[in-house]
Amino acid sequence: MKLAAFTVALLGGALAACAQPIRVIEIDRTIDGAQVRGFAAWIDLRDPDVEIVVTSPEPMPDGAPERSEARLVATDAWAEREGVALAINASYFGVTGPGYADVVGLAVSDTKPLSPVRTHEGVPDPVLLFTTDGRARIERAAPADLTRIQDAVGGVGGSNTSDLPGTLLIDNGRNLGTTARVAPAARHPRTAAGVSRDGRALLLVAIDGRQPGHSAGITLPALAALMLELGAWDALNLDGGGSTAFISRLNRSEAQGPQTNRPSDGAFRPVAVHLGVRIRP
Repeated sequence: MKLAAFTVALLGGALAACAQPIRVIEIDRTIDGAQVRGFAAWIDLRDPDVEIVVTSPEPMPDGAPERSEARLVATDAWAEREGVALAINASYFGVTGPGYADVVGLAVSDTKPLSPVRTHEGVPDPVLLFTTDGRARIERAAPADLTRIQDAVGGVGGSNTSDLPGTLLIDNGRNLGTTARVAPAARHPRTAAGVSRDGRALLLVAIDGRQPGHSAGITLPALAALMLELGAWDALNLDGGGSTAFISRLNRSEAQGPQTNRPSDGAFRPVAVHLGVRIRP
């Protein structure tokens, strides 16, 4: 299905009538005069067989570097290990030592916190969260909100190193790409998440970049415009660059292998936090 037709179908409520809870499309178009390629997936959160999966917290062994919260695992390896149908990279992180990282901002897996809320001058970072009532929301979650969060991954808000406030990518249907982080005006590989107005559909997008002849990357305002076109009401920029990853095993045989983006490093980078969708048998 072509992108425009798919978008119109989604806005008309096609997910409710579709037998598959996940729909994946390839993005291949010219944006701001440059070739842009990647993938987008809509997930119907109303489907009882859909399960959101976030990287689980685990005890750090003796000798792990200070401040380590997670092990670094490539997204394709994590997707295979967890048996998810779809996976992307998620939260920002800082490497603390070989194989370990400190997660930036809130991350929660099945109600278990992996990393706490991060704030700057009292303002929490924007996060994608899944509540216990089966809905997805994108907002600035405070520590008091943790009791209602089933799973969560985070973007990044304000910082002493940037004048940008670190807004949502899209807020109530408004394109805020120029004030989102990081490096909004630069073309980079990007990973982002969006939700429908009722919180019942999740949009995941991965755009390749830094690869002349394949994909130039995308700015945050252009990414927000694309996600608005795809029907997102709110959206969040996640970790991008060499971390950007999209793995889909939908309708793929073992011989075919998964459908994937083309990471700018030439291979999938080990990252700290992943977001996946499992289809229960």
